[in-house]
Amino acid sequence: MNGDFSQSVAGDSEPDATRELDTLGSSTIYKLCEEVIALREYDKRQLRSLEQTLNKVRDELRTSFNSFAADTQRAYQQLRQETHGEKPLADYAPPAEVPDANEVRAALAVPELPPEVPAVAPLLDRVAREPIDPWAIVLP
Repeated sequence: MNGDFSQSVAGDSEPDATRELDTLGSSTIYKLCEEVIALREYDKRQLRSLEQTLNKVRDELRTSFNSFAADTQRAYQQLRQETHGEKPLADYAPPAEVPDANEVRAALAVPELPPEVPAVAPLLDRVAREPIDPWAIVLP
């Protein structure tokens, strides 16, 4: 193969034949170089197109994930608020009936106190008539 492209040396007896061989070889190398350059440019275009496609897919995935994360966070906060937040008590009805305080007082029967403890009756009467606030009771 090295014999196909002979080098012309000064003092050759056949300058036209050598020149023709040089032109043929040069023409082939020139075409090969052109093809390599064209292939490189084609690769650059393909790479640019691939990068654009990848960037577009990456941006779409990022947008989709951010939207998903925001929706999930919002749903979690709402569920947490429903579970642990303050509940409105305006419409609350306890599961059991709560009797009226006056009805309970009227239903209580005060036992008769023995005559040996005369001061207990007025004390119990006074204590029973005072309104009781369960939150104001101080425990020892």
